[in-house]
Amino acid sequence: MAKHQSATLDNRHANTQVPKVIGFERVYQQHAQASAQGDKVYGDAARFFWQDVATQRTIAVGGNSINEWFPAATKYHRFITSAEGVESCNSYNMLKLSECLFMDEHHSRYTDFYESTMLNHILSTQHPVTGGYVYFTPARPQHYRVYSQTNQAMWCCVGSGMENHGKYGEFIYSRSVDNDTLWVNLFAASTLQWKARRVEIEQSTTFPYQPASRLTVRGKGTFTMMVRIPSWTHGGFSLRVNGKPVAYTEHKGYAAVHRKWKKGDVVEVSLPMSIQIEPLPHAHDYVAVKYGPLLLCAKTGTEDLKGLHADDSRMGHIASGKQMNIYAAPVLLGDREALKKAIQPINPDKLTFGFGSYQVANAEGKQLVLQPFNTLHDSRYMMYWLNVTPQKWQQIQAALKHQEDSVQAIQARTIDYVQPGRQQSEADHTMLQEKTRQGAAHDERFRQANKGWFEYTMSVSEKTTSCLLMVKYWAADRGNATISIDGTPVLVVDDQRDEDRFVNAQCEIPAALLQHKQNVKVRVTSSGRSLPVYELRIVKGAIL
Repeated sequence: MAKHQSATLDNRHANTQVPKVIGFERVYQQHAQASAQGDKVYGDAARFFWQDVATQRTIAVGGNSINEWFPAATKYHRFITSAEGVESCNSYNMLKLSECLFMDEHHSRYTDFYESTMLNHILSTQHPVTGGYVYFTPARPQHYRVYSQTNQAMWCCVGSGMENHGKYGEFIYSRSVDNDTLWVNLFAASTLQWKARRVEIEQSTTFPYQPASRLTVRGKGTFTMMVRIPSWTHGGFSLRVNGKPVAYTEHKGYAAVHRKWKKGDVVEVSLPMSIQIEPLPHAHDYVAVKYGPLLLCAKTGTEDLKGLHADDSRMGHIASGKQMNIYAAPVLLGDREALKKAIQPINPDKLTFGFGSYQVANAEGKQLVLQPFNTLHDSRYMMYWLNVTPQKWQQIQAALKHQEDSVQAIQARTIDYVQPGRQQSEADHTMLQEKTRQGAAHDERFRQANKGWFEYTMSVSEKTTSCLLMVKYWAADRGNATISIDGTPVLVVDDQRDEDRFVNAQCEIPAALLQHKQNVKVRVTSSGRSLPVYELRIVKGAIL
């Protein structure tokens, strides 16, 4: 099993990979029926992939991609800066993969992951009133999600979303092929009809609002009941049968109770929950707050929720309202152990919490109440919090705010942008190309024309006569690129600097090329050695 994030998946489209790996596991399962080993290479690949994604790439909400792509470890700060957070379809398929792997191994690591992703990501992706589905769930401080509407915005995450919310019952229980063992995987009110055994199991619980569950057996027979011991109980898990403590053996994270069951037997499961502080992988200055398996977040406002209920526009799935300055967001100042102790219940019945006396900067006028993320809708929110010492905050806040102000100034002026080499961005901009290649370098995707060209349809504003074209590239790369708008060359990039950093070439777009237009065709061509292009952006106004 991988202990560190493998670079193999860096800068790859996430949900293109997960279905492939589900296929690997199913090939392995089919071959395993014919031989004891099966086709081991496929099984090993599926397990390596799951370990890497679930333990090294997944953030607190249960997803793992930015703008549909797996970021490199050096780019995890982009979970904080991006408005295009984890994708629902990707989590849908990671649950499917986890379920497949569990059926082979029956290990609680798969069900722990399944529970966390289901409760925090999947359950949060449908609007409780309109029924609309969520495509991206940003982790950006004080940003928000948008929801699809009936007969509009038929995204991929609408299709998988329809399945997601009809599948909550399918993985609560599982059984062995010989019907000798029953696994209780999830804690959810339900009734199981175990027809092969002529046994009924009723699970009564309001979990996670109640840290316990009760399983009543109706029927009789000798079999093993395997009850999951969640990792978040931290040794506090216990079982009672008919009111008395019962000895059990632990096997792969499950409590195994083997007995001759009789009608009316009751298994009581204690599931103590506590506050935990979970750093953002590879960007540990940011933390999330969890209570047991639940991600807790706070509402911060309802201003400028542009496109909250999405139309059928090309980019309607992205929350396009104002991006608040992330360094003007609430900041948690102090020790993390003190933070964990400071967070106390406000309303235990609703699982709401407050920060108590813990120091929170930039919180003026905000009533910060932590609540389960799956109950938070129609609002901006805090999922991840910058958590540093007061001393460090004094040292860094001015520089960070200035940096973010510069980024937001460009964002506010942006009319449209393309990320070459990224499938969804290129599809959204109707890419055409001839003799090109895509790739990754410096933990970014690019496209370059190999004595050919590539072209995107980009939006402009017919009300704006002054627009700027920006082309992002790596200064040390050797090569050239000519950029044309509707067939007219406007910029030639042929940089001879030897600097290891990204830079932007800029040019003003002639007003005659914009007049009475809503879209233009932006084409990149090369002669000789071609320049990798990492971003194309059209912004309002003059040279920056």
